[in-house]
Amino acid sequence: MFLKVKNLSLILLVSYGVGLVNAAQVAPDPGAADPVNPVVLEEGRMPKVLEVLAMRVVARALFDQNEAQINGYFQAHAVPLVLRNEIKRQYYLLRGQHMPGINDDLAREIYRFSIQELLDNGRLPAIVNNELDLRNRYIADLDGLTQIPQVNNLRELRLDNNQITRIHPNTFQGLGNLRNLNLSGNQITKIQPDTFQGLGNLRILDLFNNQITQIQPDAFPGLGNLQILNLGFNQITQIHPHAFQGLGNLEILILSFNQITQIHPNTFLGLGNLENLYLYDNRITQIQPDTFQGLNNLAGLYLSHNQITQIHPNAFQGLNNLQWLSLHENQIIPDQQAQLYMQIQSEVGRRTSILF
Repeated sequence: MFLKVKNLSLILLVSYGVGLVNAAQVAPDPGAADPVNPVVLEEGRMPKVLEVLAMRVVARALFDQNEAQINGYFQAHAVPLVLRNEIKRQYYLLRGQHMPGINDDLAREIYRFSIQELLDNGRLPAIVNNELDLRNRYIADLDGLTQIPQVNNLRELRLDNNQITRIHPNTFQGLGNLRNLNLSGNQITKIQPDTFQGLGNLRILDLFNNQITQIQPDAFPGLGNLQILNLGFNQITQIHPHAFQGLGNLEILILSFNQITQIHPNTFLGLGNLENLYLYDNRITQIQPDTFQGLNNLAGLYLSHNQITQIHPNAFQGLNNLQWLSLHENQIIPDQQAQLYMQIQSEVGRRTSILF
């Protein structure tokens, strides 16, 4: 035998846990009367609660074993890959650390926890000074967020660098004191209506480095006190009119490093307090008239590193407080720059610094 006798209890526990799973997964062939017919193993035959219990038995049995021993157990007991991964998940939940042989990249493939799961297993940090740091916790599901003790008093919530793909409407209902919400570095693809409902006091919303493709109308209702919205480094190709409706106190809007090709006129209507608008590193080809209509307090407009070839007259009309306009690294013909410079100055005034 490849194990020492002192590990006999460990062998029995492993055999018991895997045996529970395999016993529940056995599905006899329809012609099972013939003793030579094979027994077919199918995954998912065991009730989920029993499967998890069995895998917890195995995971606990593997505490303090090295990578070679653990792999030996898996091979000796012919544990299917999907069950190996569940054992590794339970190991992390029980012990709060990776099973030997699991690095962070592999952990991100295997672990996909809900907040409720982490809460039930005591794997959530405490709230300190009304701040909760849930970075890098392999969270994929926000279910259970409102069950965290004292969560209603939160002022800052960090959920960055997790594996969240979607947020259900009203997920943050009850977190009315929240000021700062960081969701950067996740895999969110869409902002649904009422996603941020109940966050009336939110000041900063960070959605940087996700996979959002478009911004729907009325995507941010109820965020009337929001001051900073970061949507940079996503995959946004289109911004629907009225997407930012209701964000009357917004001061900074970051849309850089996306795939935006055009901006509809009046897209930013209603953002009268906006001071800085970042649109660099997109695929914008032209600036139409009234694109920035209503941005009376805008001081900085950043449009560099796009594909702009044409700027229509009145494109910057009404930007009376603009101090800085960057247009470098576009496709504006050098011979046109002098004329365009005069055109823009006539619209925004001579105090604006313009960089081609």
